[in-house]
Amino acid sequence: MAINVTRHNKVAPRVPISNVAVVGNRWLVCPDMTGFGAPSGNVTAGAIAVLDTLTLNETEYWSSSIGNLNRVIPEGVESKAWGVWQASTSVSARRLWWLQPSTGTSDDIGVPSNGNYTQPLLVGGQIWLISRTGVSAIERFDLSTETYLSTYSGLPSIQTATWDGGSYVYVHHENTKITRITVSSGTHTSISGTYTNATWGGTNPLWHDGRMWSFGGGYWRVFDPAGPTLSVVGPNVGAFTTQPALGADGDIHAVSTSGGINYICSIRPSDMAYRSDTLSTTAATVDTVVSANGMLWTPAPEPLTR
Repeated sequence: MAINVTRHNKVAPRVPISNVAVVGNRWLVCPDMTGFGAPSGNVTAGAIAVLDTLTLNETEYWSSSIGNLNRVIPEGVESKAWGVWQASTSVSARRLWWLQPSTGTSDDIGVPSNGNYTQPLLVGGQIWLISRTGVSAIERFDLSTETYLSTYSGLPSIQTATWDGGSYVYVHHENTKITRITVSSGTHTSISGTYTNATWGGTNPLWHDGRMWSFGGGYWRVFDPAGPTLSVVGPNVGAFTTQPALGADGDIHAVSTSGGINYICSIRPSDMAYRSDTLSTTAATVDTVVSANGMLWTPAPEPLTR
């Protein structure tokens, strides 16, 4: 069954692996990852697109110091979206930035750098900058004081990570292992358990119902630290989701494209029942989805023009 999709001709990022922040269950904040190619008519290089899901009004923000490999934290922090930029996967100079979508106020702040491409993660009142290439390290940044705290190092090659909302961050490594990091001390412990096809999935896994959820290779990958177990379940369609979302219906949703067909793949946490449907859209590749204002939203880099 095809799920009906309403297309809004707003400016979306040109690179499908861009992720999206939701602020106040209303505003969508999505940076353009210009490091992957030249502008193609839909956004200014280095721009940050903000969409108000109530009014459908869109604003494009841009700063000369914000651009290239932008990544944003999926969760809004109070009234702001936070992200990190750097000019390439190896450049040492990076900056954190924040944007308040309701007012357009923004700022960017220099941080120490180990020179590797990073993924920002919200951990309580901190932002963790997690290296995803080269030497694995986690740089911690305090949100209240906007200051650098310390670096946790000595970790295996990191692919994905998520905070459990309490004492631990769980890291899924490229070598199919899982490590638990104690937030307060940086102590890291390799977690052994029953793992089925432990290949990583996504770059922004979702923590919900005591488990880590991601979608890759057409399958849901669910890590449960209580086992510990890493389970893989259908539907064997689609490919990869950068960022799954918890919908208003209580299910977890992913969007993915395979063979030129766009899919929405959903799973119900209570009994692990899953389903997949095609999306009634001719938009280009989609692989990020967020929940806001009672609906699911996904950027499709077509490109668009104003």
